[in-house]
Amino acid sequence: MSSVFRNLLAGLSAREKKMVAAMGVVFVLLICFLTAWFVGGAISDLERDTAEWTELNQFVLSMEPIFRENEQSGQKMETLGKPLPIRTLVDNVVRKTGMEQADTKELNDKSWPGGWLERSAEVTFSEVDLAGIVSFMKEVENNKRQFPIAISKLQMLKQRRVAGMFRVSMTISTYEKVAQPAGPQKGEKK
Repeated sequence: MSSVFRNLLAGLSAREKKMVAAMGVVFVLLICFLTAWFVGGAISDLERDTAEWTELNQFVLSMEPIFRENEQSGQKMETLGKPLPIRTLVDNVVRKTGMEQADTKELNDKSWPGGWLERSAEVTFSEVDLAGIVSFMKEVENNKRQFPIAISKLQMLKQRRVAGMFRVSMTISTYEKVAQPAGPQKGEKK
């Protein structure tokens, strides 16, 4: 192999030999540049990923006390008694927030696995401003300390007559832990 290379070089003029040497140097520099570029790109990707994971880790650590508090309050919810009837709950929240009277329609109860009973009501405000609906939703949220509650549906439509007013319809659901039925369990025969 080396003899073939020597024969090729022997047949070249001095100028061609300089050009081959320059091409060899350019080729080596190109290989070095590409290697540095790909390695540098990989390193910058790793640094970016490390920074993202560090930021995520800091966020998780900062949210840990809130998670622990919510976890403990979740355990307390199961030991608490029966939630207020939805109509009473809505009336109390409306009175606290000073809003207009809401149109409340109770929906059918639903049973969920694990012994949970969901009671829901559709609450409609014909005209309410954004600040009013936010204070209403915050007040509903404050009841989570007493029993499980959720706003499971929210629909807001702009009123054309008055600027900044909305027609708001939402579904509020409370959850109650009920005893499991005493019937035969899965896999048992009657």
